[in-house]
Amino acid sequence: MIDTWHFQSFDIGKFFKYKRDNKFLDAPFEIKQGDKLTFEILDVYAGTKYKDVALSEFMVEGAGN
Repeated sequence: MIDTWHFQSFDIGKFFKYKRDNKFLDAPFEIKQGDKLTFEILDVYAGTKYKDVALSEFMVEGAGN
């Protein structure tokens, strides 16, 4: 991804079996009731205007299995 203030998105769907719609059935993972996904910031890049970092919003879109 590039560094920008505009809306950015990524799709991790192909890594998870989606049985309801018979998609990605050969994916390596399956999310079950009660499972939790954790997202971790791995690296921070210096900005040109500010020295601190912030995420303004983290939205998740998903569907049930």
